[in-house]
Amino acid sequence: MYFLERACTMQVRTRMLAPRRAITNGARGDRKNAALAQSRGLSKVAEQLVWPALLRKLDRLDSSFRK
Repeated sequence: MYFLERACTMQVRTRMLAPRRAITNGARGDRKNAALAQSRGLSKVAEQLVWPALLRKLDRLDSSFRK
């Protein structure tokens, strides 16, 4: 959820900065493949860094979720 929220935020900010432009199918496919290749590395980051940090933060705020 963290990465989804970040991606959506960046997309909204990017669209506010520049007018919408057409993307050809080839460019879209290349970007999609690059994103998939990068996402495998990001899943390790999420599992090892982001998720434990979010759990620690939740523990500080309210640890009743563990029950």
